[in-house]
Amino acid sequence: MKLNYSNQSLQSEFTDSSVGVWVEAVATDVDGTLSISRDDYRLDIEAINAIRDLESNGIKVIFISGNSLPLTVGLARYCGASGPVVAENGCIVYYKGKIIPVVRESAKSIADEVARVFKEYIEPSWQNPYRQFDYAFRIKREYKSRVFEVCERISRYIESRGYDSQVKVMYSGFALHIIPRSGGKSVGLKVACELANVKLENVVGVGDSVTDIELLQTVGIPVAVANADLELKKIAKYITSKPSGKGFAELAKIILTNPQQLLKQQ
Repeated sequence: MKLNYSNQSLQSEFTDSSVGVWVEAVATDVDGTLSISRDDYRLDIEAINAIRDLESNGIKVIFISGNSLPLTVGLARYCGASGPVVAENGCIVYYKGKIIPVVRESAKSIADEVARVFKEYIEPSWQNPYRQFDYAFRIKREYKSRVFEVCERISRYIESRGYDSQVKVMYSGFALHIIPRSGGKSVGLKVACELANVKLENVVGVGDSVTDIELLQTVGIPVAVANADLELKKIAKYITSKPSGKGFAELAKIILTNPQQLLKQQ
């Protein structure tokens, strides 16, 4: 492992037999990745401390979430993350006081129609008034055991109405999202990295759900927490031994002390 110190900041180099990858940033999902668990909104204190450790050592932390922009920016600020903030599943980015829309079209009209048609099963997220492009819904408690059936019904309805060329339906484990087709965590992260002058191949990406697949496919080092969806684990180069926020803290420690470990698990 090679550690270079410059202006008292640290950057880590992943060392493969043929290539070294510098870690400039960690792009992290929020719900289920920084929280205590995948069914708890409370942030894990260990994860917050890990964010600050990374930042103190010169590694930017980028929040990339399905949450609304105001919420995600607030979380990033209070946790100590200095990187760009990517919200609404990649549809909008905030960095250094500027808001940058990544997509042009909004899913609002289709989301409003879905809310009316499926009001028995879902209810709008309290964050929807603060969203511009991606709209979220909570599955009602009495249908929690049938969440995938509900999602499938909504997907079929959108397809039957010919809306599938405009939007896509995703379920994060916390909420059902109706997202513009041109959106996604991949496009949002690309804009964020360009703004921060960070190379995608030098980014570690970490998440817990299928909504993070695009994120992991875009970065140089894709990581899944221990309790992540199986589909996400299949594309991860490294899977933490601990779940959710504690898994993020584990990842941060590895980046700062033994980064080549992330390339040896597979």
